[in-house]
Amino acid sequence: MVETPRTAAPRAGHLLIIGGAEDKLRQRQILSRFVNLAGGHDAKVVVISTASSLGDEATELYRSLFHAMGVAEVSGIRPLSREEANDPGLSDLLEGATGIFMTGGNQLRLASVIGGTLLGRAIVDRHRHGAIVAGTSAGASAISSYMVAFGTSGATPKQRMTQLSAGLGLLTGAIIDQHFEQRNRIGRLLALVAQSPSLLGIGIDE
Repeated sequence: MVETPRTAAPRAGHLLIIGGAEDKLRQRQILSRFVNLAGGHDAKVVVISTASSLGDEATELYRSLFHAMGVAEVSGIRPLSREEANDPGLSDLLEGATGIFMTGGNQLRLASVIGGTLLGRAIVDRHRHGAIVAGTSAGASAISSYMVAFGTSGATPKQRMTQLSAGLGLLTGAIIDQHFEQRNRIGRLLALVAQSPSLLGIGIDE
């Protein structure tokens, strides 16, 4: 009897969930952690700025930051429609990426444009094959399978104060909210957990 050697399953990469307003000027501890986990100087980083209302400005901000931190290969993509996100040429840009960084902005725009598209599936695939995926603010919320679509602030949970929608599916069994203490978002997270008790509510401060 001849045994066929088993191929080891790929090891999933890290998820770096950032509450927003991360330090970009001084020690940059969070961004440094992302760069290190992505491979340091040898990292291949892709910045996705679909969530941002700042246009290419957001892409260029993080591109310049990561270059300044020693990453030689940094590219940016910003699909604004599902048609663009289904362009094979766009998802091909993730080939070999060791780090994917999703900016802040509007998580509903991010998930509705990218979720379930070729690009969305490519992000999940790169993570499964070892790439770190980071999201800040809206990018953090969109990481999970279900996310906070929008809502109002306040400490007391109320009916209809928030809405749940589909995220990108990199993390299951949890809902992530960001700018948590700073924007007084405990009420809406409690409301969502009450509506969906199988989900763990995670609030991340800045």
